[in-house]
Amino acid sequence: PEAQAFAADLWSRRRGLTLADGSEGRDCNRQRCLAGGSPSPRISGWWTARVPSAAQAAALCDGAEVVVIKAKTAVNCPGALVLTGEDFARGGAGEVWRTPTGWRAVWAQDERGRRPWTTFDLAAPSGSGG
Repeated sequence: PEAQAFAADLWSRRRGLTLADGSEGRDCNRQRCLAGGSPSPRISGWWTARVPSAAQAAALCDGAEVVVIKAKTAVNCPGALVLTGEDFARGGAGEVWRTPTGWRAVWAQDERGRRPWTTFDLAAPSGSGG
């Protein structure tokens, strides 16, 4: 989506990559983009918080190497890395990397670490001095 264009451009330049026009080989609408015959990595995305139906989930998985789903739901896509709303809620932004065995995500929260200003723990007593 256009809202993510600045971040995608920044991250790609940081890694020395050139962004292709995302519409090549993709079937997109307001809810999702299907990987289709797009170049690797073949990424499908589900842009709404609504859980996809079984048929919609199967279409997302078909031919995809990475599936990004905004909804907080489990979707089984054999052979693909699936990133859900739960993953993003836990890890923040993610960067996808190719490995010899497939794809993996590196999460911003893991990289920046736990600092007093990045997390708020309701269980911690106030004034504990930390």
